[in-house]
Amino acid sequence: MIRFTSAFDDRFRRTDMYDYLYQDRYARGSNGTRRRRITPMTTAETREMRQGFGDAFAAAFELAVTPAIFGFLGWLLDGRLGTTPVFTIAFTVVTLAYASYRLAHSYGQSLEEARAERRAAWQAEGPLQ
Repeated sequence: MIRFTSAFDDRFRRTDMYDYLYQDRYARGSNGTRRRRITPMTTAETREMRQGFGDAFAAAFELAVTPAIFGFLGWLLDGRLGTTPVFTIAFTVVTLAYASYRLAHSYGQSLEEARAERRAAWQAEGPLQ
């Protein structure tokens, strides 16, 4: 196997003299190169991030797929009855309106719960001194 190397070895890089500037932001990799240090997330932060992802995915599914399913059912009903796309439009609009209302209502509820938690935490600390 042929290995191509430069004239200077990796340990004599010019940036090594400035490493003290980056000690808190960078860590050394196994091959001596600098890599960005990533602070580990706590378990609670990871759980909260995953919960947020799951909530966002459920909301996207509810807003996109559910009206499409009901629109398809309306299209089938229109084809069966021989009508113009009345049921397709009606099913899609009603389902989209309901999904939007439900999403807005649940978002408002979660904001109210978060506000109540913040208020309780603030009151638990006592008056400011």
